[in-house]
Amino acid sequence: MACTDTQGHTVSTSSSSALAAYEQGANLWIRWRGGAMEVLDSAIADDPQFALAHCARAYLGWRMGRGDIVVDAHQQVMALADDVHDPREHLHTQVVEAIRQHDTATTLHRLEALVEAYPTDHVAIQVLSFVYSARGDKQRSLTQARRSLTASPHNPHFLTMTAFYLEQSNTDPDEGLELGLRALAADPGNLYKDQVSFGVVPA
Repeated sequence: MACTDTQGHTVSTSSSSALAAYEQGANLWIRWRGGAMEVLDSAIADDPQFALAHCARAYLGWRMGRGDIVVDAHQQVMALADDVHDPREHLHTQVVEAIRQHDTATTLHRLEALVEAYPTDHVAIQVLSFVYSARGDKQRSLTQARRSLTASPHNPHFLTMTAFYLEQSNTDPDEGLELGLRALAADPGNLYKDQVSFGVVPA
């Protein structure tokens, strides 16, 4: 029987330990903390058929500039893709395929479709934010962050993302600071703490 993650999304694994490791790895990544790849590897060790964990490994390898990891993870994803019946997880496999083919337009299109359907998918939103940032598209980043925050108003990650893009785009720095402080109150160890520490936002 499939499990459900902390955002209420169905996942293909029936291993609670694999799911817990996947979510821990995702959480480390979106906080820019070390050890994410190792934890994702442990999720795969617990359930080698867990396609979403392989997808996350591909995304992280892509973000790290590790083509060897992307190639290996893509091979694993494609080997499992025909047996992935969960719609969200299937969309993730399609994104990984586009990344592997270096097809930036299709990657963006598939990511936007994935996040449109699942605006609280932390991993998908992190990858889409990376793509938008690489394009210098702060406004679209802000629009997506707001959509996710609307879908989950107390989520520290979405509070942090919205705060960051409000401040970086100079759209409304005061609102950004307010949301960032709310994020810190809900989760004292989140990424907004680093922005304060490095002087990106005022302490």
